[in-house]
Amino acid sequence: MTRKRRGVQGSPRTSGPPSRAASPRPGGGLLRQIRNAFLIFIAGLVFLTIRLEVPDGFVFDELSYIPAANGFATGVNLEPSHPPLAKLILAAAIQVWGDNSWGWRIAGAAAGAMILALVYVLTWQLSRDPLTSFAASLFTAVNGMLFVLARTGTLDAIAIMFLLAGFMCVVAVAQQKLSPLRGGALAGCAFGLCMACKWMALIPMAACWLALWACRKKAALPAILAMIAPFVAAYVVPFLILARLLHAAPTWSWFRAQQAAIYVGHAGYRGHNYIASHWWSWPLKMQPQLVRFNFGDNDAYVLLLGNPVVMWLGVAALLALAWRTWRRRDGVAAVICAAWIVLYGQYLVMPLQTEYYHYYLAASLCLGPALALVTRDRPWRMAALAAVAVWSFLCAYPAMAALPGGHWTRFFL
Repeated sequence: MTRKRRGVQGSPRTSGPPSRAASPRPGGGLLRQIRNAFLIFIAGLVFLTIRLEVPDGFVFDELSYIPAANGFATGVNLEPSHPPLAKLILAAAIQVWGDNSWGWRIAGAAAGAMILALVYVLTWQLSRDPLTSFAASLFTAVNGMLFVLARTGTLDAIAIMFLLAGFMCVVAVAQQKLSPLRGGALAGCAFGLCMACKWMALIPMAACWLALWACRKKAALPAILAMIAPFVAAYVVPFLILARLLHAAPTWSWFRAQQAAIYVGHAGYRGHNYIASHWWSWPLKMQPQLVRFNFGDNDAYVLLLGNPVVMWLGVAALLALAWRTWRRRDGVAAVICAAWIVLYGQYLVMPLQTEYYHYYLAASLCLGPALALVTRDRPWRMAALAAVAVWSFLCAYPAMAALPGGHWTRFFL
């Protein structure tokens, strides 16, 4: 007796008791899920903007990116080692909210809230279960990786927001919810916008091409071809805006020089060794990355600290999903595992001289959906795990949010 192959959404088991995968929760209509995603975005924005203005000095790479964003107004590109889009977004936020700590960080916080909404949508695309999707967003929110990096005026959250939007479009094409041409064009635009923030979209986009070829061979080629022109346009347009701000002629030689500066910034940069870490240590890393420390009567820390409940049990959940992929041909489990492998594994092939823990942010976003999917058949277990994860987050919150009097946080160091 041959087994049925599961598609991207999976299929019910051929024997045994019925599972929640076979009978998703009622009320999963598209409009309701859009409403749910919007509510998660609003809740995430409130969550991420509490004490956003603290500390009032630069945190982590704000020291480079905020002066660079302000430099555009004077016709200077102070930070040429990354593409301009995310810095342009930071500059726009500063123009609206002012050159202060709130204005520096509000764009990243909005991108972080959008990431929570996109995690919900992606999990719902795979599971068709609102409860599982909400749990995935909750696990992601209480993981310190996104919480800290979305509350700084840096590029990571903005770039990853566009990357997840591209994944969402690719899944919609694979599930035949979008036509190959429309879905491919939207995905290409999203990947191009991600690439215009940070060079981190090429390998995930290539992996999406392989996934489409494996799922829908007839639709794969039209979707892939439809991605190319929007990808190139979305990547090039921010450079045209940059050229106008710098009063430079956007010639081919100028554009090529910009790309060379970005490559040198990636391949030749040797950063601060005291916060560097090896890629193989990130999934189970026990020591956080110190991104801010104020000396004074009331010491205030900002630590990039992954929630151990989400980070460690999330890896165990990925192993469980890998077993499901192997034994049951579970397409949903395969998608989550493949996404984690691609987003984490791309740093093994990038020409980087120095590696940092915050590079793991994109891959860590797979851990919340993995935990939610593994526990979805037992809601009580999901609720208990969520409660422990929230408790762990609250324990570490002072160390991540620059609360004064944080002497106890030396425990983490």
